[in-house]
Amino acid sequence: MGRVEVGERGQTVQENFVTRKLSVGVLGAGVFGTYHAGKVAGSDLAELAGIFDADGARAEALVTANGGRFYDDADALFEACDAVMIATPARTHFELAEAALKAGKHVLVEKPLALTGGHADQLVNQAHKSRLILQVGHQERLVCKGLGLFGADMPIEHIELIRHGPPPKGGRAMDVSVIWDLMIHDIDLAHCLLGKTAQIERASGRCELGPEFDAVDADIDIEGVPVRLSASRIAPSLERRMKLLFEDGEVEVDFIKRTVANTTRFTLNARFASDLPD
Repeated sequence: MGRVEVGERGQTVQENFVTRKLSVGVLGAGVFGTYHAGKVAGSDLAELAGIFDADGARAEALVTANGGRFYDDADALFEACDAVMIATPARTHFELAEAALKAGKHVLVEKPLALTGGHADQLVNQAHKSRLILQVGHQERLVCKGLGLFGADMPIEHIELIRHGPPPKGGRAMDVSVIWDLMIHDIDLAHCLLGKTAQIERASGRCELGPEFDAVDADIDIEGVPVRLSASRIAPSLERRMKLLFEDGEVEVDFIKRTVANTTRFTLNARFASDLPD
């Protein structure tokens, strides 16, 4: 890399400027780690520095498929890259993200960012202090932005969000409840659409696969708007839907079928969802 300076009369003076690919490390060789490693390896803008995982054989297999090298020490991987993607079990997110930020690395961490508000604030403050990028894998907010939902010119009167699916393969995400595993996406969406202040009106859940909740239903209030949430990882089939009620109609998004039904007066970019790559 080099520096760019502004000379006399505003001329741009460029010295020793060399572009190079961003070196990215992936922590976690499970389902999402495999996905991230493949995306980095196939990018023209980045290169895969390596993989860290407690399961050496699984990490070695991912390295063989995508390149880079296997690291059995997270700190050693931090030294070898510019940025990291954290796709480890949820209970390790805070510790690994904090270590990466303190090592001066940009961080993309899969949801949840942390399991307490205090830990989440610590990570955000550390990123600001170090002038680093900290991003969480809440991809649904990007879909809604692309659809144009954040630009709607009328207030939302009610939201219903459903995120159901069968038990996760290989026991993925069983270290936390379905709230942190699935519902967290919809909680994030509701806040993006409505605002920060929320109050729980009613909530219930049940455990079947282990000690953590596997299905949860909740009614909450965000800035005076009722929001109904339902998340399950013990459902017979996949279902990912969002329904927004406005004064003059409804918007319903099916995230599985990638369809949008809109009876309101404002126009949405309905093709955005169907044109997304797999």
